[in-house]
Amino acid sequence: MSSLTKISLISLPIELVNRICSYLKQPDWAALRLSCRSLYAKSSDTFADRYFKSICFIATSEGIRQLEELAQSETVRVRVRVQQLWMIPTVFEGRHGRSLAEFRRSPYGRTAGDVRKPLGPRNRSNRDRQNDDALLDAAALPHYAIYQAIEADHLALLESNTLGSRLHTCFASFRNLESVGLKHYATEFLLDRRQADFRYLGLPELRHQVEYVSCHKGMNSIQWHQVAKVNSFALSRVLLGLNESSQKIRALNTCGPNFCGSTSPSLPLTDEQYNSVLLKLGNLEHLHMCICYDKDDLY
Repeated sequence: MSSLTKISLISLPIELVNRICSYLKQPDWAALRLSCRSLYAKSSDTFADRYFKSICFIATSEGIRQLEELAQSETVRVRVRVQQLWMIPTVFEGRHGRSLAEFRRSPYGRTAGDVRKPLGPRNRSNRDRQNDDALLDAAALPHYAIYQAIEADHLALLESNTLGSRLHTCFASFRNLESVGLKHYATEFLLDRRQADFRYLGLPELRHQVEYVSCHKGMNSIQWHQVAKVNSFALSRVLLGLNESSQKIRALNTCGPNFCGSTSPSLPLTDEQYNSVLLKLGNLEHLHMCICYDKDDLY
């Protein structure tokens, strides 16, 4: 009776190693790569193509910092063939400036302690109700401060005059970049830890900062309103980043089949910048953009 020949995974050709790895989920593949230098090297190109072909970052200081770190990585510059780059332009669905009371009623005011739960029966006196509100405000205040800090960080980044140049530096590292644009997700959806497959830059830090208790809603049941002014700021920064780059962008998207990321009729660009951007986009083969002309949606 012939005995079976044992073949080491390390001894297999690169093509077979990559074929085997293609059946693994990301955590298992990452663990396998860390188990052996040979397997790490053999699977690097395919791993990069699968998980870094498309990169998405949240418009926060941490999101752009991680993008810059990725762009400066020698491994990424040499091996990774990044073709798509996306920005999530809003946090908290673009609903900025919530008061403490509004924050308490929002999904982000819901914590593990359920601070929004009434402290007494409904037939309590007005004075007792006021005391209850004061206690609820005090309990929600630390979370509200975090919400305000994240919102301020987000807006400061989008309104920064240096964001375009920072994106340009990143774009220059991704030599095979073909598609750029905006992606839209409700922050409530991204914070739901059941969405384990999301690997967006800046997301782990956002989840660490915000104590969010899922309401067990699916994405389809979450309603949010995209603010055209915020989207316009984000798009203008992306376009400025492309303005002096050498890549020939073939696709630009601010919307997708399942979302609408409306922008204002006019972008915050000078005439010179606008004309230069138009020349840069001369190689576009695909454009998906929605423009909002409803005055109520612009602010």
